[in-house]
Amino acid sequence: MDDTVDPLEETMVRSGFVNRLSIIVALRGPLQIRFDGTWRKYPYLAYTWWVEFVCFVNLVTVGIQFLMPGIDVVERCFTGFPFFSLSLGFFRVLYTFLRRERFATLMEGYDSLYRGSPELEADVARYARVIKTIPLVLILLTAAPMAPWCFMPMINTMLGGEWSLSVPSFWPFDPFRDLPTYIIVIVLQSFAAGYTCLRVILFDNIFYVYACRQLALTRHLKRELARILKPTGLDKTGLPYYRDAAWKRGGKEEVSAAITKELRTWVVNHQRSYSLGKELEALYSPSLLYQYTMISITLCTNAFVVVYGETDFLNVFLCFLYIIGNSMELLITCAIGDFITNESSELEKGTLGSHVYLLDKSIYKFWVKMILIRARVPLKISALGIYPLNSRTFKDIMVTAYSFFTLLKSMKARN
Repeated sequence: MDDTVDPLEETMVRSGFVNRLSIIVALRGPLQIRFDGTWRKYPYLAYTWWVEFVCFVNLVTVGIQFLMPGIDVVERCFTGFPFFSLSLGFFRVLYTFLRRERFATLMEGYDSLYRGSPELEADVARYARVIKTIPLVLILLTAAPMAPWCFMPMINTMLGGEWSLSVPSFWPFDPFRDLPTYIIVIVLQSFAAGYTCLRVILFDNIFYVYACRQLALTRHLKRELARILKPTGLDKTGLPYYRDAAWKRGGKEEVSAAITKELRTWVVNHQRSYSLGKELEALYSPSLLYQYTMISITLCTNAFVVVYGETDFLNVFLCFLYIIGNSMELLITCAIGDFITNESSELEKGTLGSHVYLLDKSIYKFWVKMILIRARVPLKISALGIYPLNSRTFKDIMVTAYSFFTLLKSMKARN
């Protein structure tokens, strides 16, 4: 490891970023290339280009086969879900590369608000523990089955079976002309399948990191609002009392001035938090729309292969696991959108239990009312303002995938 630690990398890891996986799949998100400034940068650059080469070659070869005319519906679907998965992975890598500076600036913005707050750091750490477990589950469902699925044709060949490829694809040469050529093609397809699955999972991990930073910040804003308004109340005799932030008794004017100052800071921080949330939406909107499209088609073609594909039970089972993994990935992404909206809509609950009416009328009429009005506009993440990121969209995508499945079923019946 390097002697110098990148502060942004440390922040990302602390927020739930799976750094080792990012090194393996050569997808760094907002971070600079690994080992930058050392001699290890150049071997890693070569490794990065190898990963890109493998994924791009398979995207082209599988894509040509998918678009080939005169292919049976089942075979087209068998090449369809790998092609759309490769397309999604390649798009996400390219998109991250082109938007790296914006990703980095956004994380620096999250880290600058309430920096050093123990409560906020505790929320971030709790979310990070959950975020880091999600890739492990998705790897078991999507990436892990790729190893036996890709190498099964080669094992079958060694046992005396017919030569075949894991995924039907078009090559400018005969992949079955000799054993070395056949092994090279199988290895290329296997690495591409693994890298693509892991890259899709890591990109989602990056999104979860940013989304949970937004969640933690919103929770902290609600907690801060309650803290600012709490010092004022009624004693046992029903008389009002006024305390400052240190809970020391003070006069009404003195406490009101201190609370006004803190409320002004809170409003500024809330505005910055909302701006960060809208930047998060703007940054991820194109990717979310592309994900919705690719996932719905991938689920449809994959399910069609499971139901109508003439293949062995193990292949069907591995494809079924892939469907479950993709569905779970989409469900988690959409559910996070619900969490962000619900949490931001509860900001006004920070005023519950407070006795703001005891303060100067200017505080109640201006600051508190303004806060309540702002809190009634919750933050909503959407794909280009068209499809909101919530559980309803997940249901709509699954219905769309089933509609495509029905369409393919009718096409197969006509043929």
